[in-house]
Amino acid sequence: MPFRLPNDTQHMAIIGQNGSGKTVFGAWALSMSSFMSQPKVIIDYKRDDLLAKIDGLRYIDFKEMPKHPGVYCIQANAADDEKMDDWFFRAAKRENIGIYLDEGLSVPQRAPRYTGLQTLLTQGRSKHCPVTVLMQRPAWVSKFIFSESSFFAVFRLQSDDDKEVVSKFTPSKRIDPLWNLDTRLEKYHCRWYDSHQNYSTELLPAPSETVILETFYDRMRLKRKVF
Repeated sequence: MPFRLPNDTQHMAIIGQNGSGKTVFGAWALSMSSFMSQPKVIIDYKRDDLLAKIDGLRYIDFKEMPKHPGVYCIQANAADDEKMDDWFFRAAKRENIGIYLDEGLSVPQRAPRYTGLQTLLTQGRSKHCPVTVLMQRPAWVSKFIFSESSFFAVFRLQSDDDKEVVSKFTPSKRIDPLWNLDTRLEKYHCRWYDSHQNYSTELLPAPSETVILETFYDRMRLKRKVF
């Protein structure tokens, strides 16, 4: 069965400890996404250096909602919870916009006060609002991130609590030994699960940061020619 990345109606969870490879994998997946036909917005809590180097990246604030294809970035922090939650609701209302969350734990998501992310996750398929969430501690984030995701990239995890959460949404280790999360993979490798196709495999490390940035550059240059 062929490997594929999410389309514009599907969500993805990228999970792993700091330094496990999830940030580079996430950037690669974003570089391969449909930003030439749909705006993709990075919600940047970590101020990641790799994402900041994307050619053509445009910084916006909470008042803006992109109308045109491209890669955009909102720099957020803990003091922005109300504005962030409101922005999620407006993104769902706008429709046809992709969301990339660089740290799921930082995003306001505790119901009943904050339900914007939950709205995007549960309505994203019909509204063409795909959500990609990166996280270090799956045990501490909303379970909607997992129940609504169609794709999982699982890097190294240490905590038994985190492993238990992931195991509820991925293949049983009794059926597929690859999903014995106590077994360590090689550095920067990950377990991949496409739930729609019930397909899982071990993925090699993502391309280098240089290759990822060149991919953005080449596709952005083509986008400028088209538009």
